[in-house]
Amino acid sequence: MAPEGMGPWLKTEFEKQCHCETKWESVGDTGQLMGRVLLALERGTIPADIVLGLDQFQWDTRSELLKKYIQNDAKLQKIKAKTLVKEAARTGDGFWPYDWGALAWMTQSGEPRPKWGVREFLNSKWKKKILLEDPRTSTPGWVWVAWTEHLLGPEFESFWKSFRHQWLTLTSSWDDAYGMFLKNEAPIVWSYVTSEAYHRSAGQAQYVFAESNDGHPYQVEGAVSLRKHPQAQALMKFLWSDAVQREIPTRNWMMPVKKGTALPESFQKLPVIKTVPMRADPKLVERWGAAIRQ
Repeated sequence: MAPEGMGPWLKTEFEKQCHCETKWESVGDTGQLMGRVLLALERGTIPADIVLGLDQFQWDTRSELLKKYIQNDAKLQKIKAKTLVKEAARTGDGFWPYDWGALAWMTQSGEPRPKWGVREFLNSKWKKKILLEDPRTSTPGWVWVAWTEHLLGPEFESFWKSFRHQWLTLTSSWDDAYGMFLKNEAPIVWSYVTSEAYHRSAGQAQYVFAESNDGHPYQVEGAVSLRKHPQAQALMKFLWSDAVQREIPTRNWMMPVKKGTALPESFQKLPVIKTVPMRADPKLVERWGAAIRQ
């Protein structure tokens, strides 16, 4: 909902089509958003017609209550998801994906592009030089924790016993972490591959993402409709329109989900990377918390 972001543009363009007024409210990062929605539902209150900005991990691990209230056009979703939406962005019924992005460490570096593995960050040279989002409130932070488990398996706990001393701080959101990074408070931050495209478009070629030989995890963002209001259903369909999908890269700085959507030059110049799907674990944060307290 930043002035230059996707939200204000989407609100304006949709209202032109529906000849209606819509009310939008910003709630913070994905974890905070899901927490607020579930709390309202537990109290018997429908918090909104549409919830925008959930992701596949929150959907997999925390949406059982939410699913009881879903009013998406499931038939349309199934038909169009198979023909329009990239395979990497397809999830379960009820979750309506609209963008996706791979995650990576961002830094300032020249050539060659850095290539770091997970264990690299236990090196003493990184002590207090890492900006990371808190996995309890932020999906990027959650994905990093899940990624370490995916790659390290039984070494997960021992890794976090050491890695807990490496970060400068855990921030509540991606916005906070990236803001600190841009102020040079630490040299690396956990972010998105597409963050490099943003900086390329601004002529800031020094900002690059580090490649991982293990591949990159990715996040899919989506929406759910909690009321069967005609205009709510219309907005859900609008998210898959050519007009919206074309705007995703340069307003949300993520990848569009619709096949065939043209990408701006700053995206086309990003190197091709390997993306790796991961299963969500409802008890991941609990085990992470136990590991860093030891």
